[in-house]
Amino acid sequence: MSKPSDQKKTKTTQNSNGDQKKIIEKSPILEAPLTPSEVVEDAITNAELLLMHAAESGLEISPEEVAIITEAKRAFQEKQWNTEIELKFWLVYKNLARRSYPVTVDAVRAAQETRIKHPTFWQKLMHKTRRNTLTYRAVRFYTIFTIITLLIMVFLHIIFSIGTSRLNRIQMANERMKQIEKQLDQLDMIAGEEQTNMNIEMQKEKLLNELYEANSEKVNAIKLLEEWLRTIKRLTFSERQFEKRMSELKQESANPGGLPAPPTTPEATIDTHIGIIQEAQNYLLILGLVILPLFYGLLGALAYVLRDLVQSTKKLQFTKESNIINILRLTLGTIAGLAVGVFWVDLKQQQEFVMIKSLGPLIVAFLSGFMVEYVFAVLERWMTMLLEKTVSEKKKNPPAC
Repeated sequence: MSKPSDQKKTKTTQNSNGDQKKIIEKSPILEAPLTPSEVVEDAITNAELLLMHAAESGLEISPEEVAIITEAKRAFQEKQWNTEIELKFWLVYKNLARRSYPVTVDAVRAAQETRIKHPTFWQKLMHKTRRNTLTYRAVRFYTIFTIITLLIMVFLHIIFSIGTSRLNRIQMANERMKQIEKQLDQLDMIAGEEQTNMNIEMQKEKLLNELYEANSEKVNAIKLLEEWLRTIKRLTFSERQFEKRMSELKQESANPGGLPAPPTTPEATIDTHIGIIQEAQNYLLILGLVILPLFYGLLGALAYVLRDLVQSTKKLQFTKESNIINILRLTLGTIAGLAVGVFWVDLKQQQEFVMIKSLGPLIVAFLSGFMVEYVFAVLERWMTMLLEKTVSEKKKNPPAC
């Protein structure tokens, strides 16, 4: 036996000619009043937003769809909500959302200004009654964050470049002095065979002058490097410790009698210079392989986020979830940049990365932040290959019982 329908029932009537006519009447269940939830209220607002977007974008909208959404809003406000209205409304809402895709309700909402319910003192003073759109606030935040990051990076890069250039000048002076000393030794050997040779004496005098100039250039570069170190120490609030360390280095060189050498002796000066160079090398290593790659990874991620923000704003596809994804991407880009700097020496030794050898760590860190998905995809593939290799080796060489 078939069950009678709960939503519709059929009524038979007879006219004057004796003909029977069937009339389908609506079930009282459809017309029974309902108490709508907050979800329905939000859905009606979302439907109006989609309707506005469809009208502005030139999408096809039937008068029946507009009438159903309008009727649903009236019924909700006048507390005449029932099952029939809700059924029609959700069907129209589904079709409208499908037609508007890939633009979603969240994207349309993110591009709309909202009313400020509880304005602050400054908002009242500025007579500001509406809050800027979520898209505008996101663009402003990422723009300001990028500018601050760039300023910090430029400052750090200037410090790194100055320290590197001064250290390179010292190394070049050392190499030049070694070449001159080698030439002087060769001239001494020739002079031992020929007792009197004015040409050799003139060459030796010229080389000694060049050696003096190279040594003077080296000393001046070390003094400049010491000033650079003092600047670093001021930034890290450790200037007193640096001065104490320099004074200790000057006193560590002992004369044959076991007493500390005066600070002006060559031994104390050489030890001080070595201490300055080693300290500078440590700071340049930290800047070049830790701090700067970290910031370059962040800069690469910011470049991708801003580029993606342009496209999503143009296509009206930016949502609250996009903001969360962007923040996570910035975090992952920073981690990728830091990983490149820390493992840079190991990466250059890998034969699979022939192209990396021609690039610097900062460029690779930037690219890692920009293409962070590919970086972690490669890491996952490496881990899978390593695990498969370990399992296969265990199968080939089972442990002895």
